[in-house]
Amino acid sequence: VFKNIKGYMEQYKKNWESDTASGVLGNLAKEIINTDKLIGKECIVTKEIKEFSYGEVKVNKKKWAAYSNDHLKLDSKAIVEKIEGVRLKVRKK
Repeated sequence: VFKNIKGYMEQYKKNWESDTASGVLGNLAKEIINTDKLIGKECIVTKEIKEFSYGEVKVNKKKWAAYSNDHLKLDSKAIVEKIEGVRLKVRKK
């Protein structure tokens, strides 16, 4: 029984490392790298953004917390100016 457990654990470790490197972490790395491509993209306001407070926008089928120096109403169009952590700074289109 113990011989089988050792083999099982070794195989589990190999599978986990492979899945993590190419799967979850690989997708996360792609997501982080691709965020730079959001700058300059058009987005739609999904929660109203008042001046200097947070709202929400949708860009590339994903929702993001966003803020702006402008007042942006629900369903209005905006442009992504920059990314700060997990938030976008946007401006009126």
